[in-house]
Amino acid sequence: MLNIVQSLSRKYIQALQGLEVAEEGYRNLTANADQSLITQWIAQAEEAQTRHFADVTAMDIFDVQLQRAPTQVEMQLQLAEDPAQPRSARSVASWLSLGLKIEELQLRIVGLVKQAGANPTITKHLDIDRQKTCLDNMIDDFSRKATQYLAEDVLVSQGNTESDWHDIELGDEPILPLPSNISTNQCRDHGVSYLVDHELKLRQGQANDALHNIRIDLGHRSFLYCTAVCQAKHS
Repeated sequence: MLNIVQSLSRKYIQALQGLEVAEEGYRNLTANADQSLITQWIAQAEEAQTRHFADVTAMDIFDVQLQRAPTQVEMQLQLAEDPAQPRSARSVASWLSLGLKIEELQLRIVGLVKQAGANPTITKHLDIDRQKTCLDNMIDDFSRKATQYLAEDVLVSQGNTESDWHDIELGDEPILPLPSNISTNQCRDHGVSYLVDHELKLRQGQANDALHNIRIDLGHRSFLYCTAVCQAKHS
């Protein structure tokens, strides 16, 4: 309490210095905005300031409003429930999603092996073996279901017969018979061009998931910086 006057005076000066920057940002934000929208913003801000003493949730209006892009799971559900698709083709979204999960697990295993180094601990070695066993099971499942959607000659041209999926060394992972690994022309020639569109939508959902995770990670790092690093510097 002894230094409260000096602290408040310092913060007041900082607020005055930031006022000009804030006003410039506000002018830039509203320069091309519709006047009715600006009026609505002002009314919402005034209402929040009036209500926030009794209801703190009134301040939620100042939170960043983000419309989250559809996730991979949401894309998969959308494709599976699409009435325009024949019933036989609706399960293909689940098969394609399995292929994307296999690719992600392959990359995860590569990262684990690199992190473990030349002399991994027993725990890390067991973890890698467990992940590889899971990968083998997923690939077996994927390869069995591939015959439901792709012609045999397409699978043979990819070299992805079932016997090829096992005992793969690191860096020699099999190429999955996903549309992106085959070709648009081959898919069209075999009457499964819809697979290309389905995979594209699922990959968009996959990218949306990755971007969302990046935002969460950046927010967590920012929180740690503000609560731990900055305080440590000033202690």
